[in-house]
Amino acid sequence: METGAPHCPQEEDDAVLPLNLDHRDLQFPRYEEEELAGLITGILAAHRGPTRRLSIRAVHLHRRPDEVDAWLRSPALDGLEELEFDIGGLYELAPDPPLPASAFRFSATLVAATFAKCRFPDADGGALCFPKLRQLGLEDVAISEDSLHGVIAGCPVLESLLLTGRSRFSCIRINSPTLVSLGLRVYTEELVIEDAPLLERLLQLEFRIATHLTVISAPKLETVDCLCDLDYYSKLTSEAREVQELSADSSITVMSSVKNLSINIPSLSIGMFVDLMRCFPCLDKLYIQTRNVSGHKDLWQHDVIKSLDIRMKTVVLRNYIATWSQVNLATFFVLNAKMLELMVCDGRHTGRRRFIKDQKTLLHLEKRASRGAQFHFTSSTCEHFLPRISHVGDLSKADLFKCDSDCTF
Repeated sequence: METGAPHCPQEEDDAVLPLNLDHRDLQFPRYEEEELAGLITGILAAHRGPTRRLSIRAVHLHRRPDEVDAWLRSPALDGLEELEFDIGGLYELAPDPPLPASAFRFSATLVAATFAKCRFPDADGGALCFPKLRQLGLEDVAISEDSLHGVIAGCPVLESLLLTGRSRFSCIRINSPTLVSLGLRVYTEELVIEDAPLLERLLQLEFRIATHLTVISAPKLETVDCLCDLDYYSKLTSEAREVQELSADSSITVMSSVKNLSINIPSLSIGMFVDLMRCFPCLDKLYIQTRNVSGHKDLWQHDVIKSLDIRMKTVVLRNYIATWSQVNLATFFVLNAKMLELMVCDGRHTGRRRFIKDQKTLLHLEKRASRGAQFHFTSSTCEHFLPRISHVGDLSKADLFKCDSDCTF
């Protein structure tokens, strides 16, 4: 039997179990904002440390900046690994307050961080270095282009980066040897992926995120989410001109590494469709949402269209209401996708028996190129299949395009 100092379970628990202080865990019973702030102050004062994670609402930066600064300077937070300022639906009219300098005392230890509704400091020497940071969310922060690039350069092990908000940039350049997932909900005239050897996911989470996208080096890029509208590319041309254009040589960049592609476009010309198939020749999964696809039925039988090597195994057509242009697009995959395993036509009214029966005839399912393919006609209330990204951690979800509501494929 061991002898020595008396056993103290509380002290042992404090030493073994670090504090995870998340404001969401303090919402029941429902506290008023001032009461909640007082509760956080009390917890940090009483805790004998260490603390692994701190999550507080970004609204505190606006309404009690001195108190936030005191929290961040608390000895209980020494060695903090995760820091989150949760935006929580905050839409403040007041100017964004500066991020407290005390937040940077964790630069050497942070593994995950989300900064929201604040003004980021300008790049200054090594002040923006986070040597251990793997996940970074910048949500509606005021940050200069130079500072953004400085932050990315100062995160040598960064794996996930989420940029959202009202900031506008001339050009965002991505140079990161470790970045795996990039999600954007900020406007930039140009997005350039210069050197990202491990980048696998590139997600544009809203329309008109980048006027021009250039991928120079991203050899492992597998998943691309593109949202675009008619003016974002070019106006639809006449069908006669489209036939002519289909036969012309295209100088588009071929991205053979991409396996999963999601596109959301109100109107898709047949020429755009051909370019997409040529640009991404090795797709396994295609998620496509469009109201109109130009080109009459005969045009879809054009030799250039039929010569496309379609290798997709899964095709999901969202907001499918069986317009003739949607039927033509779906029929193309039915008749030409020889490796197809599953096609889903999802829309508000596609579950009706008569509708399904008619679609089986219209789509010529008896002539399908892949004899083992399954065809599902589902009905959902979802308006879109944008990736449900509400936190930088969501960028690593296994299935980015799975609907979180009660509609399933």
